[in-house]
Amino acid sequence: QRSPEAEALVTRSARFTYRDLLSNAEEAAGAMQAIGMAAGDRVGILMGNDEKWLALFYGAALIGAVTVPVNTRFKAAEIDFCLKQADCKALFYVERFLGINFGAMVREIGFSNAVDVSSGIPRGQYRPVSVSPEDVLLIQFTSGTTAYPKGAMLTHDSMLRDAWAAGT
Repeated sequence: QRSPEAEALVTRSARFTYRDLLSNAEEAAGAMQAIGMAAGDRVGILMGNDEKWLALFYGAALIGAVTVPVNTRFKAAEIDFCLKQADCKALFYVERFLGINFGAMVREIGFSNAVDVSSGIPRGQYRPVSVSPEDVLLIQFTSGTTAYPKGAMLTHDSMLRDAWAAGT
């Protein structure tokens, strides 16, 4: 709000202001709402770190949905485990990343509510909702001492505190 025209993100393909990031996040939030996503629902994101990933993450945050980043090194069975363990209602993915065919893996596991955003995130009309600092923002899967990853639940508050601490 203080500097909407300031540069916020630079990727290989474009430069984005804070106003652009908010607009992209609101469009992603609207797309999620259009497919029935709501506060507390878990949404998987399977792609490299780029402007689409960020728009989906912030879009999920705007509607109170919980982002579940899916490790881009996972094989089909691990993707399936992650999505089921986190109880994901939707998955946004790109067909290919670093030569890996995510589309084939998503089709192999038969995840029903998967949205290919290779050509862009679908547009939707964002309807603002109330989100609390104590709401879960992200489920980060970490490697555990067993063969199965564990999902760590992080709140809006804890993520903002971490970002603040990293920036000081």
